[in-house]
Amino acid sequence: MEAAAGRLCAAALLDRPPRTTIDALWPEVHGEERVRLPALPEFLELLLARSFLFEVRLVERPPMSYQDREEALRIARRQVWTNVGSDADLRLQNALSQRLIERDGRVALSWEPGIIGVVSWHPRRR
Repeated sequence: MEAAAGRLCAAALLDRPPRTTIDALWPEVHGEERVRLPALPEFLELLLARSFLFEVRLVERPPMSYQDREEALRIARRQVWTNVGSDADLRLQNALSQRLIERDGRVALSWEPGIIGVVSWHPRRR
């Protein structure tokens, strides 16, 4: 990225992995914790470890919500790797039915907004 950059590098990252709320269902479906993917905090730690000075602008992003329970289930199936009708899928359906929260005609696992960090830094020239 730095080799291709002209005068500035920039990256937009979420404060936590995009599907964190769905990942919380993983233990109920598969019986073990899901490994958390890196996000904004880990990226900032990497830049600090490389001794880069950077700027971060934080903006709020709306919570991930779905049109209805069926859409939530379709997306959750892809995220937690279940096949329709399997035992894992039945556990997923049960977990979703207990956790989905309806608001303003939509459903979500959490109505807490997220944060997007826009990180910028100057590339080092070699």
